[in-house]
Amino acid sequence: MKLSTTGEVLPTAVEIANSFSFSIREMVDKEELKIINIENDRYRAKGEPLCETHAYCDPNELMLGVCQLLSPVLYEGAFTTHIDIVMEAWTLASNNHFKKIKE
Repeated sequence: MKLSTTGEVLPTAVEIANSFSFSIREMVDKEELKIINIENDRYRAKGEPLCETHAYCDPNELMLGVCQLLSPVLYEGAFTTHIDIVMEAWTLASNNHFKKIKE
């Protein structure tokens, strides 16, 4: 956990990424995850800020669910006040092929 700029306790980006990765792995099968990771690697190589998960599920809803589970404060500001940590977590998860990240 870490403190936000307003003193609220928030989960770390790695904690969020691990929960988000778990949710993604629960929503897609192994073959779909393989395709997602290949396409995400391709997007990164081109510098495109895209995520292939959108083709298989609603990852925004999954992220909101993760935020709600981990912290009501994070959930309330997931795509506003706390967007930086949420996007950092999304990037960490995607860059690690939605595998658990060791802290």
